[in-house]
Amino acid sequence: MADTYWLIKWKDVNDKVLNDPSKYEVINGKEDVTNPSLIGLQPDLEYFAKRVPFQMPSIDIRLSNMTEARVMTEDIEVSSNCRYYDLIYQLTQRSNDEKKVSVAEIEEVSNLRVFPTKKQLKYTMLYNIIARRESRGLTISPEQQLVLDKYEAKGLRVWQNHIEGISKGIAIDTGTPFDLDANWEIEDNE
Repeated sequence: MADTYWLIKWKDVNDKVLNDPSKYEVINGKEDVTNPSLIGLQPDLEYFAKRVPFQMPSIDIRLSNMTEARVMTEDIEVSSNCRYYDLIYQLTQRSNDEKKVSVAEIEEVSNLRVFPTKKQLKYTMLYNIIARRESRGLTISPEQQLVLDKYEAKGLRVWQNHIEGISKGIAIDTGTPFDLDANWEIEDNE
């Protein structure tokens, strides 16, 4: 026995064309019936037993969309004597522009993990002050050199994310498969 049923009303009992929405109306809307009763059912009403022939696919919603479709069949569910409707999942790829937005968002989040906003202002100010001292030929302390090194290391990881974003954009343009979450620099090594 199916878990749920779909109740429809045929517009013309002599013209029951499956999968032609102009020929019927869904009575129970988006809610499936859990206990069909065929006793005393009017001839223009019919239950269809839900069947899911394929499992719902695992998708990355940042790269593709999934829609569900109900397809009526002539197959009969023995326990209820209802015909089946199959719940089918259809995948469509998002546009290249939408995929590139997803890449840009992940790049931004990755960069913020490498160099959190609260540290950016502090380190940028310190880096500029120390670099200015160094450009004037003044001696910098080991602590100041450590700040320069940390800032540059963070900048290199942000640069690697930039290159990874470009690489994923090229993959999108060429239709080459890629892993949206792979190869990002995400560690704040402090």
